[in-house]
Amino acid sequence: MNKIKKILIGVIITAFILSFDSCVNASVNDTKLVVKDIDGVFAVQKYKTGGSRMYLAQIYEMHKNGEVYIGYCIELGAKLNATTYSSTYDYSKFNISSEDAEYLKLVAYYGYKYSNHNDYKYYLAAQELMWERLGDDEVYWTSEEDFNGKTIDVEYEKSKILDYVNKHNLKPSFTVSTINYGEKIVLEDKNKVLGFYDIKVSNGGMSTHAGKIIIETNNFGDVTISMKRRINNDNKEMFYYAPGSQNIISVGVINDGEASYTLKNKGVKIKINKKDYETKENILKEGFYFKLYDMTNNKYVCLDDVCEFRTNKDGVAILPNVPIGNYKIEEVDKGLDGYLYNSSAVEFRVDNESVIDDIDYGKVVSVDFYNKKPTGKIIINKSGEKFIYQDNNLSYEDIPLIGVKFNVITKQDIFYNGKLIKKGQVVAQITTDENGVAIIDNLELGEYEIQEVSTLDNYILDDSKYVINLEYKDQYTDVIEGKLNIKNELKKGKLYFKKIASDTNLSLEGVTIAIYNQDNEKIYEAKTDKNGNIYLDNLAYGTYYIKELSTLDNYILSNDILSFTIDDDNKEVKLTMKNDKLEMPPKTFNKNYSTILIIMLLIVSFCLIRNKSMI
Repeated sequence: MNKIKKILIGVIITAFILSFDSCVNASVNDTKLVVKDIDGVFAVQKYKTGGSRMYLAQIYEMHKNGEVYIGYCIELGAKLNATTYSSTYDYSKFNISSEDAEYLKLVAYYGYKYSNHNDYKYYLAAQELMWERLGDDEVYWTSEEDFNGKTIDVEYEKSKILDYVNKHNLKPSFTVSTINYGEKIVLEDKNKVLGFYDIKVSNGGMSTHAGKIIIETNNFGDVTISMKRRINNDNKEMFYYAPGSQNIISVGVINDGEASYTLKNKGVKIKINKKDYETKENILKEGFYFKLYDMTNNKYVCLDDVCEFRTNKDGVAILPNVPIGNYKIEEVDKGLDGYLYNSSAVEFRVDNESVIDDIDYGKVVSVDFYNKKPTGKIIINKSGEKFIYQDNNLSYEDIPLIGVKFNVITKQDIFYNGKLIKKGQVVAQITTDENGVAIIDNLELGEYEIQEVSTLDNYILDDSKYVINLEYKDQYTDVIEGKLNIKNELKKGKLYFKKIASDTNLSLEGVTIAIYNQDNEKIYEAKTDKNGNIYLDNLAYGTYYIKELSTLDNYILSNDILSFTIDDDNKEVKLTMKNDKLEMPPKTFNKNYSTILIIMLLIVSFCLIRNKSMI
């Protein structure tokens, strides 16, 4: 009967064990436990109810299928009676909650042999954290077996492990969400867990330093940061059990964790260079404005709430964050002081091929926008006097003068025809045409001095200095004109003519003379006054001669020709012409003449008497 009872008890025990093994999804007796003492280290368990117990500190190694796993005791005070263990992934039969099980896994993972946790104190710290979690008794470590040893402090190691445990489920978090083409940005992880992750970046370059990611992209398109928690080993955590012996947990891989982060690529900077059309240099002036038009989407673009982009003192406008595409730059019709409005848009494309490295602004797409300055034009109308003789009067009228030369002198440094002309130098010499007009154009605006340098021989050179100020008007007036009307006077002389009797040198009044030019054209006719004088004070430059037209009855008409020349201004010519007196026969009568006269009178009387008697 006793034999039968023993058999039944054995069957029941066997069935229980098999049932237990089946429930925990176990591999039976597949693991060997190797215990390694930590020399000079002892664990002291202080019971909550009073009293203490000391254990030799040991590191557990679980040998399974040729692999070695670090193990930890999860039953403080339980005896270690076995060296062969069965393994399972199921912790539900160990009276451990899911929260505790997760905690034990994390402590084991971040404990001894994690990363640089190679000091045995990390093993002690992890073991202590597990016991604290699962039991109420206090545990500490000492260097002597008699309770009088030095306490071994593992608080630092515990804090390091707990820091990792508490951050395990945190993923990197960043405040920056955008990046520009060519921009280098630093992403600082707010959760400070970046060091747990392996990082890969698409569409950009990457480096890491002190918990920061440095990203730089030289492409369009968003930048994706892929982060995967770094795995310290590739084994799954395991629980071990053996009849009558303490339970053990080994280190295994835990939730590897993945995260991704996208930086939206806002585009590249556009650098607009405001340039002078003539010099091809930047206009070093702020306050020019531009608009950006998206030719792909047919709309004007505002960037960072700015819709008109203003040049700085270097003549540069920077447009941030422009995506890939086709665009055009248009000038805003304002702030153009000194320049003409350019209504022609500049088209350009934003892509990888159009990006350049700018020494001041980094990666940019550079666009040049040219403006012309208004040009100056000086018009000189040159006239001169023309001698007119009409109705016995001398007068003058204005006529255009051909061939008069002027120097145009700048009163400031300018560029003209691509050359620098310094202040006070002659820009050009201009000559009047058949209309008496001299023109110079394509001048920079500013002040100029006009000096006449030569004129016609019979005219007086005008030595006046005329100043013309060519001033900017507005952005629509492309030519600023300055006009001068300059008149040359003829060189004029004075003629003093006197008429006298040759025998007495007395003045002769009423003698008519005429003045002829060298073309034998009569230019003046007059009679001598009571003093025998004729005076002309405005006789024009030239060669002339005087001829007498009539004289007094008792004087002989003079055949003299008096030539003279006015060859300098204000020249005085004095001429005298003499007349000879007419010779008369003596007043006496011959007797014969008297007789003849008497006879003639008698005949006339006879004829008159006869005619009367016949009537």
